[in-house]
Amino acid sequence: MNEAEVQREIVRLEQARCRALVEADIDSLQKLVSDDVVHVHANGKTDDRHAYLAMVDGQIRFLEANREALDVRVYGDTAIATGRLDQVIE
Repeated sequence: MNEAEVQREIVRLEQARCRALVEADIDSLQKLVSDDVVHVHANGKTDDRHAYLAMVDGQIRFLEANREALDVRVYGDTAIATGRLDQVIE
């Protein structure tokens, strides 16, 4: 894949992750989230994969997960994506 294709694929995967959050689709999230993920919350708290999936699977209900424009930078075989994510949870 060239750089533009990688960027589009990362955006597509992030959109799928946001959909899976709202749908509480743990099966999809397990496929999308790597084993060594470190999820950083807005308050600075971090979760490993197990804690992240447990949060989605009953601790928090995501009513909305809206990703604004994602800036994806590709460095060889690594991509870094940054951007704003607005969520409504209960």
